[in-house]
Amino acid sequence: MAPPRTRTVKARPAAGANPAAAAAAAAASRRINNSSAIERAPHVLDPEGDANAEVSMEVDQETVDAKAWIKENVEQEVARIEATGTKITSMKVKNFGVVVDLSRKKPTAINRIEIDTTFDFKKVQQIMVSPGVSYPHKENFEYVNVLLFTDNTEPPMIVPYLYDTKFKTQEPVEEPEDGSSIATTEENNRPWINVKNNLTEWLLVNSQHMRARHHIDEFHDI
Repeated sequence: MAPPRTRTVKARPAAGANPAAAAAAAAASRRINNSSAIERAPHVLDPEGDANAEVSMEVDQETVDAKAWIKENVEQEVARIEATGTKITSMKVKNFGVVVDLSRKKPTAINRIEIDTTFDFKKVQQIMVSPGVSYPHKENFEYVNVLLFTDNTEPPMIVPYLYDTKFKTQEPVEEPEDGSSIATTEENNRPWINVKNNLTEWLLVNSQHMRARHHIDEFHDI
């Protein structure tokens, strides 16, 4: 990956955050989130309940070459960060997904990552995201490294993430008030809408299906 740019937010670091680790990792990332885990109940289309298979992406279903490409990019990022003297933990990702928040004026993507660990991601205090690079194994997809920080007692974690830069979904169909079923023709003719994804909304899920929502407020170059 090309040497990344860096960004941070104006807000002060969260209490207990590790300034030294954050500064070192900033050399490999561009965005930082200082908000704590938040719980929201937006009107969403969730990959766990949506019939559209393109919403969710299983890592194990990728080709051998694709998985090798992801592994190589993670290892390069780990090596870059560890060269600064900072320890970092590489986490295994089970799948990537997009949850569509329809409660806003424009549909917004919530970036969902299911990670193979029992770690409670509500403990995450900072998130950094590297600049996106084109993913050669899927059209319109980009790859980023996501760095997760807790406090100065644990090293930061790194997880890979892939997302569709031209993601679309169909408008939901409102259930008839009389309880009758929706006509198949009406359901299939729902208009397609673009889903904005600026990588500010995150949903982290562990192997015990514990979920943590995080939000990035604002980006600034550093």
